[in-house]
Amino acid sequence: MFYSIRYFLLFMFVTFVVAGCGINRDDNEIIDYNAELAKGWQEYRSGNYKSAILAFEKVISDDVPANIIGDSYNGLGWAYMNISQSVNINRANLDIAIAKFQKSIEKDKDNYDAMVGLAVAIFIRQNSTDDYQKALEMIDLAINKDSIYLYRHDYKSRADLYALKAQCYYRLGEFDSAESEANNALSIDNNNKTALSIKTLLY
Repeated sequence: MFYSIRYFLLFMFVTFVVAGCGINRDDNEIIDYNAELAKGWQEYRSGNYKSAILAFEKVISDDVPANIIGDSYNGLGWAYMNISQSVNINRANLDIAIAKFQKSIEKDKDNYDAMVGLAVAIFIRQNSTDDYQKALEMIDLAINKDSIYLYRHDYKSRADLYALKAQCYYRLGEFDSAESEANNALSIDNNNKTALSIKTLLY
């Protein structure tokens, strides 16, 4: 009897530990969502966007914490956005990217990387001047945040965010603001190519 109880408790402990780091999707598969999320970002940084999408998709489940789901949607947004620009701009994939970023923010309002991604995506979309204004709004929400989500991949510092703001203002015809934001970028990184390009266009 003692051995039966001990093994039962051991089984329950192992089950608890496994449940704490993974999701049982069916009788045969247990998904370690932290590992899949990390794999998704690793594939993304390697430029394997389709593999990244598969990994991020595995994480999404009602049983997963909101911040993990949010970052999975965020990763999907960045992956689809990059796929959308692989040859020419693919509007369908860009729209998917925008929807994924919006879903990420809905799940985790502290995922400022998703806000930056949404800003980049709607800047690329360029449907109207409203897109540039919305992009500026998203960047302003993220730019001064000290977040674990920021500066992990495509953009490396606040200089890149200021440079994106400069691009938005330039497209809006607000050239003084464009110059100011370009200067902000260059004060952090005096070799920021986007900011230097904006300065060249202004003179």
